Amino acid sequence: ANNNSGDFVAYRTFGTAANNATTDFIFNTTTQQSANINISGNITAGGDVVAFSDRRLKKDIKPLVNSLDKILALKSVSYNWKSNEGGEQLGYIAQEVQEIIPQVVVQADDKYLGVAYQKVIPVITDAISELYKIIEDLRNEIKELKNK
Repeated sequence: ANNNSGDFVAYRTFGTAANNATTDFIFNTTTQQSANINISGNITAGGDVVAFSDRRLKKDIKPLVNSLDKILALKSVSYNWKSNEGGEQLGYIAQEVQEIIPQVVVQADDKYLGVAYQKVIPVITDAISELYKIIEDLRNEIKELKNK
């Protein structure tokens, strides 16, 4: 929908019955290529949340290295927010992750660090591949020992 300023409403959210709030996210479809949306609370999507991953958009593509070591170095924790919202949570401590996989840590509001958990998935996938290779090597070694 056009809002008479050349911008188009790209996304609309509605508040809870308690606050009856409506928020429009406005993007100029001709000039703005990206936007940041900061939300405190949960985000629920009725469809997929998609990040572009097309090879045609990428350069300097390199395989990951030492992924298993990185995953093993991460310390998974349970915690509660100091605000007492949301109950017990599971995750990582961003400062600790930053020392191991800095590419997945983002700074929000020039104050707090966050973890882009979806960016940890390729490291986990590669670590699984490394484990599989170790398992295959051990299987072959066992097979050789049995045949002696």
